[in-house]
Amino acid sequence: MPLTVRYVSCLEEVVEPAVAFLGRDRDLFATPRIVVPNAGTRAWLSAVLAARLGTSGVADGVLANVDVCFPTALARLLEKPGLRDDDPWEIAPLTFAALAALDRSRDRAGLVARFGGRCWRPGRWPSGSTTTTSAGRG
Repeated sequence: MPLTVRYVSCLEEVVEPAVAFLGRDRDLFATPRIVVPNAGTRAWLSAVLAARLGTSGVADGVLANVDVCFPTALARLLEKPGLRDDDPWEIAPLTFAALAALDRSRDRAGLVARFGGRCWRPGRWPSGSTTTTSAGRG
């Protein structure tokens, strides 16, 4: 898999090379990768590429089988296998670690008051009504 690096001064300059890269004939099972610096860039570029390419090539708004990833994903591809099996700084493990820490917090009401939002107990909907089942009704 060849590696092409492009430096651009604004995001619009990356669209045409990415469209050309993704628009060429390639193995259907190969997943092309585009490395971006942050989640905002990933969301914007994915939306623009979807509008430009789509599955049928006529701007139908779908971008499939393309890995728009962060630089750590590229670094993991270049590392020896098994060197680092789980990176705690990747988005998924970091998200679950933060959620687990919030779940262990004893001051949920204080966190909600400080950062906004709603707090509810398990088994209750945010509106305050309890969850019920309608088994046996027909």
